[in-house]
Amino acid sequence: CASAQQATAITALYVWNYISIERIKRELDWRVPRVAGGPPRALPHSIEGDTVISECLLDERQTMTPLRPVPLPLRLAYSAFMAVLIPVYWYFYGPTNFLYFCDLALILTLVGIWIGSPLLVSMCAVGIIFPQILWCLDFAGNFLGVPITGMTNYMFSSSPLFLRGLSLFHGWLPFLLIYLVWRMGYDRRALAGWTALAIAAIL
Repeated sequence: CASAQQATAITALYVWNYISIERIKRELDWRVPRVAGGPPRALPHSIEGDTVISECLLDERQTMTPLRPVPLPLRLAYSAFMAVLIPVYWYFYGPTNFLYFCDLALILTLVGIWIGSPLLVSMCAVGIIFPQILWCLDFAGNFLGVPITGMTNYMFSSSPLFLRGLSLFHGWLPFLLIYLVWRMGYDRRALAGWTALAIAAIL
């Protein structure tokens, strides 16, 4: 019963996550067509009588580069953090620890910011923003003595302080992903991509 409730809650979070990001995308509509390797350009239009026909770029999602590249200092800082976290987590928790969704998102985000992939960043945003914000709320509640779900109880245990410090990435990663999606653009294939990845990780 508890497992079914958890599965239902996770599914609801994914759906709400997707709907919210789609809403943000529609409201801001920040993407500017940009041919890979070239300057931005407007979509061409042709007029026939009173009809305006918009000629879309061929597979815009594949030919577009990010709206704005991620600043180099941010990429270097994130890479330095991952250079510490990956070997430490591997040693203490083993390689299977990287099948957790939050750890998968860490790795995908690292790849995404270096190759300039809105798809990878968008997948992580769809998958973990709201669960990780729930983590933040529970952490704040635990700090004040009123935990919400208990999912951050380990942060206040007697485990090594260094490991708990690394685990603070749960607190800043969702906000980093929001920034990255705003900067790089949102790819609508993200939900399907993350769903496939999540199923593979669970199996």
